[in-house]
Amino acid sequence: MKREINKYYPKIITNLIICPAKAETKQEKAKAKTFWSKESTLFLKLYKQFPSIPFWAKITFKGSLIKNGRLPSFALFFDKDNDYWINLLKNKWQAFHWNPTRHKKYNFNKDAPEQTNYKIKKRGIRHFFD
Repeated sequence: MKREINKYYPKIITNLIICPAKAETKQEKAKAKTFWSKESTLFLKLYKQFPSIPFWAKITFKGSLIKNGRLPSFALFFDKDNDYWINLLKNKWQAFHWNPTRHKKYNFNKDAPEQTNYKIKKRGIRHFFD
């Protein structure tokens, strides 16, 4: 599982989260390193709950509270006080894996051996309005 996700998670993280710009100084490199280590561990925790690479590749948050659709951090999903984000993610997971129920097909025999006669009552317009 971990080997499979290792190819894709940097691209998934850059699509879902606002990442820091290219680091030029030592301070910026240290901040970028802590950012990537924190977000990678948080993403792997989320991936254990929702283990599907196509799900993470297709998910967007454009219709949510964030205008540009990119989150500041995956830590939003682990907030104990506010469960909006984890519920949103669960709803997206259910919508992604939803399959409609299949209806059972009935095969009717067109060649009936004998016709059945049904009693038809003649009814006038007076019975229609009753």
